[in-house]
Amino acid sequence: MDSRKLERQIEEHRLWLDSRRLQGTQAVFRGQDLRFASLAGKRLNECVLAGSNLERADLTGASLAGADLRKANLAYANLSGADLSAANLSGALMEGAVLDNAELREALLEDVQCDSASLKNASLIGVRGARATFNRSDLSAADLDAAGFEDAQFASANLTQASLREAVLDRANLRSAVLSGAQVDGTSLRDANLINAILVGVSFETSNIEGARMDRNAIAGSAPDVGAEKGDKSKDAKGGALPFSGTALAPNATMAQLLRRRDELQQELRAFVLQGRPDDEAHQAKLAELRSALEGIEAQQRVLRQELRRGEEYGRGAQAELQGRVDFATRALRTGAEFTNRQLQRDHIWSVVCKMWGLSLLALGGFWLVAVVYYTGGAVGGESGWLAIALVFFGAGFVLLILDHFNTRFRQPLIERRDRVDDVIAALNAAQRLSADVETNQRSVTATFDAAREKLLGAGERGNGEQR
Repeated sequence: MDSRKLERQIEEHRLWLDSRRLQGTQAVFRGQDLRFASLAGKRLNECVLAGSNLERADLTGASLAGADLRKANLAYANLSGADLSAANLSGALMEGAVLDNAELREALLEDVQCDSASLKNASLIGVRGARATFNRSDLSAADLDAAGFEDAQFASANLTQASLREAVLDRANLRSAVLSGAQVDGTSLRDANLINAILVGVSFETSNIEGARMDRNAIAGSAPDVGAEKGDKSKDAKGGALPFSGTALAPNATMAQLLRRRDELQQELRAFVLQGRPDDEAHQAKLAELRSALEGIEAQQRVLRQELRRGEEYGRGAQAELQGRVDFATRALRTGAEFTNRQLQRDHIWSVVCKMWGLSLLALGGFWLVAVVYYTGGAVGGESGWLAIALVFFGAGFVLLILDHFNTRFRQPLIERRDRVDDVIAALNAAQRLSADVETNQRSVTATFDAAREKLLGAGERGNGEQR
């Protein structure tokens, strides 16, 4: 959509809001192409954006309360600090979107696809998100109190320090999720999948975990191992939140095992100390053995923490480099797409004018010829002047139609270039999905950008050749 037309509609919508629907008109962008649109801080309350394409749009701090965003494409859009309270996002695509500190209170998120997104410190109080997907998303410190996420997907998601009080996550998939320090008072997790989840400091005392599945790697502050073998007592886990890596959880699983073993040793050590037998050599030898084993576990923890820290620093550096390249490519694509769209619009207007005038002149020439024949009674041999006028009309009409034909041919390279831009955008989306192997992913990203560059250059050369 043309940026000036977009601004006019937004201004009319602002007037519509300020006048309480008495003046202006409600903004309706249903099915519009708004990729890369700059809408930061705009007032779009109750705006209709159903089915629109807002991929990589800048909506930082925008107000979209009560907006209709059903089945909209918000992939990789920036919605940091945006107000989406009571908005309808059913079926929306929000993969890779940034919603840090966003307000989504009582929003409708049913069937939304929000994988690999960032929702740090976001407010999702009272959200209805049945069947929503948040796989590999970062919801650390997010507020999901009283939210409904039945049958939702949170595989490998980061929910560290998140608030899930009175939330409903029945049959939700939380496999390999990190919930360290999460508040789950009154949370319903019936038949949920918590296999390989990291649950350090989580207490399920007031939660409903009937039928939930966990394994021995799940560590909880005072939670039983649901589905574990009979007689396996729960252990108290002491310690803070584990480091989170959005690309791999194997190190965290190892840390979970170390924490469990450390707690077992600490409990055994406390039991021996309480027995109080200082003169018993076997007792003292056992104490020394337990202390040595505990020191060994703590040494392993320190080494593993250093490895996790180095891995996270390396991952952050790789992601920052990738994000810089994506941002640069995004700016270039935005500029090229806007220029191409403006040129296509001008060519389209010229084509419509040529076709309209060409057909009009042909019709006028035909009318003139019929009139000459009628008034001369068929004897047009001596009326060469009048016939010449008819031929001029016919000739001018044919010239305009021929110009329209060549204009259509010259527009084809521009259309191909616009299609190539769509291909490059899809390539950027694919490249931004980081895998566990960062080095392999960097090589694939480099190959993707090289292929995209070749596509753009190839389209440009073909376009210049046809124009010449």
